[in-house]
Amino acid sequence: MWLRIFLLFLIAVVWGLNGLYAIYVNHLKLLQYKKVQEYRNLKEENYRLAVEIYEVLNFENLYKYAKENGFVPVKPYRVVDFYPYLKDKQLYDFYTYWFNDTRQGVAQRFGVPLKELIKHNRFMKWYVPPGKVLKIPVKFPLEVGK
Repeated sequence: MWLRIFLLFLIAVVWGLNGLYAIYVNHLKLLQYKKVQEYRNLKEENYRLAVEIYEVLNFENLYKYAKENGFVPVKPYRVVDFYPYLKDKQLYDFYTYWFNDTRQGVAQRFGVPLKELIKHNRFMKWYVPPGKVLKIPVKFPLEVGK
């Protein structure tokens, strides 16, 4: 008798935890959907602003005007070379880990060995929850300073 009651109780607890987990997963999917929508809106706004800037500046007309009025091109100011400052520093890119991502897949996507990725993200050894931001190590291009 007590065993049946205990098993029914255990089934009810597992069923309840399963429901809570489903709610949590749906919440994360909703967050992902909102982020994607936000990204799309920003992309559309960025495109709209680029079109407005092009219409305002319209470099072709500006260049034609400068040629007609005898403007002389000048050398730009010296560009700062950041290579000496950054060559020994570790640079990072960031990636948000989502559903259907695998550790190996993320490593391949960014061309980083999995061990290197785990070294910079210690929590990746066991489980990566969706929505976690990963630090992706970036190699500084050596050709820049030469």
